[in-house]
Amino acid sequence: MLICAEVLLVATRADGRPFTDKSRLDLALAGAVLCELAACGRIAVKDGRLVVLDARPGGDPLLDHALAIFAPKAGKKPARVLPAVAKGQTDRTYDRLVADGAVRREKGGFLQPPRHPVLDVAGRARLVDAGGRVLAGTAQPDLHTGSLVALLAAADVITRVYDSRQFGVSGRELKKRAKAVGERDWAAGAAAAAIRSAQEAASAAMVAVTAATTVTVIGS
Repeated sequence: MLICAEVLLVATRADGRPFTDKSRLDLALAGAVLCELAACGRIAVKDGRLVVLDARPGGDPLLDHALAIFAPKAGKKPARVLPAVAKGQTDRTYDRLVADGAVRREKGGFLQPPRHPVLDVAGRARLVDAGGRVLAGTAQPDLHTGSLVALLAAADVITRVYDSRQFGVSGRELKKRAKAVGERDWAAGAAAAAIRSAQEAASAAMVAVTAATTVTVIGS
């Protein structure tokens, strides 16, 4: 299973509702794709900039879609490119999970998005347990568990997936542990940093738009 599929499966409640909003998930899953492409030797980040090592399609639609966006952006900071990769990433990844039989799709109601109840309950539990062992310090993170923990933290859902009390720490401390896991691996760390940067930029833009709208209304 791709890292992005693992992240989304864990970030989805058993009843099919995600733990956070789609914009955060889109960015986290785009970061997961970055980690996957790095592991495949397609992309690297050197001196904070994207380096494309191999732009040839590899045959996986999710990865090839992202690679086609990353490739022309070589030399740019990941945070500048990640939002473009993120567009529609949650929907594409849910499509993959549906095709794999890990979740099923239920139509949403009026103004309500579709739900994706988890079918592979055992598989999701294994992923959660693997991440929990890393957070507890009883297991070393590999590519998948390290990326999973780091990206759940970057999407700010780590304390929703895990109860900090099971580790005997506060929620703040658990977030610190998860962030530290990402910093051990350049790809996960770069993806998490890019996600935070993109989120901050989006928040700043929203504040600016709100302020401009307020001024316009007052001025009129």
